[in-house]
Amino acid sequence: MHMIKKLTKAQFIAEDKTRFSCTISLNNKMTKCYVPSTCKLRNLLDLECSDALITNNTYQKNASPYSLFALKVKGEYVIINSGFANRVVKNILMAKHQEILAEKVVKNYKCDFYLKQKNKIIEVKSIISDKATILLPNIKSQRAMMQLRQIKNLLTEGYNAEYYFVLFTPFLKKCLVDSRSEYGALLKDCIENGMRIKICRTVLDDNLNLVTNIVRQIGRAPRLNSSH
Repeated sequence: MHMIKKLTKAQFIAEDKTRFSCTISLNNKMTKCYVPSTCKLRNLLDLECSDALITNNTYQKNASPYSLFALKVKGEYVIINSGFANRVVKNILMAKHQEILAEKVVKNYKCDFYLKQKNKIIEVKSIISDKATILLPNIKSQRAMMQLRQIKNLLTEGYNAEYYFVLFTPFLKKCLVDSRSEYGALLKDCIENGMRIKICRTVLDDNLNLVTNIVRQIGRAPRLNSSH
């Protein structure tokens, strides 16, 4: 599976006030660049950085011809394209499964992937961070909690479920779930009803090649530890 189109080096200047936009310098010329992240980058990373990797923009063609893919933070590139997590997981699934349905609607729930033969729904979440430890949820999301409620209902009806955390960071060692939060309580309920959690890390090596490793699989605990 072809994962990334050509990566081009540029200089990151600043995140714009408007969502999904930043300013970069490409060939010594200032230009706007699309930011494919659902959250403002300043809430996830220290933006005191300069090196960036960009691709051709295939997401919002009217925004900019370029799309930001990664930023170099603390000497390492951190992928910031949150939607790329789905491509990572699809690549993992294709190694074992032939029939993979994307964005399948199952009883009013639109899952990222559906494996018909296993009656399995798959939800994918990206984690973008420059920290060694984070507490989930690191970003408030009503949509994520709504999805977990729907997954819980489907589990009680006999469906199987997997919940992928894709770590786009070489620094992260521990992801801990806040059990006092509604998100943490819902995640625990889903796990107790049979949902499995899978954690994988996807980073760029020194040659800018993608490296993906399954970090851990969890079946019965809400505590996530990616130090393995």
